[in-house]
Amino acid sequence: MEAPLPYAPLSIPIAGRIDPRWDPLWIHGDPSALARLRAGLRERLLASRLCDRAAIGASFGAELRTMWVRRCAKDQEQTHA
Repeated sequence: MEAPLPYAPLSIPIAGRIDPRWDPLWIHGDPSALARLRAGLRERLLASRLCDRAAIGASFGAELRTMWVRRCAKDQEQTHA
């Protein structure tokens, strides 16, 4: 069976090391288990940190602030050099 996306042959084995439910042999060998996994993916995604807008926003804001402080420090060094 051909992979639907070109990165699937690379990503599925990696995911299988992280979570045994993603083992390629398991996925292809048990269609009902795959259906159960798919049925819960939306809820798992929504509950994950990936969908935590507040945490992502805070982290992104902190990174922007860090970059800004570094840039200001660099400009100050160049001004006083």
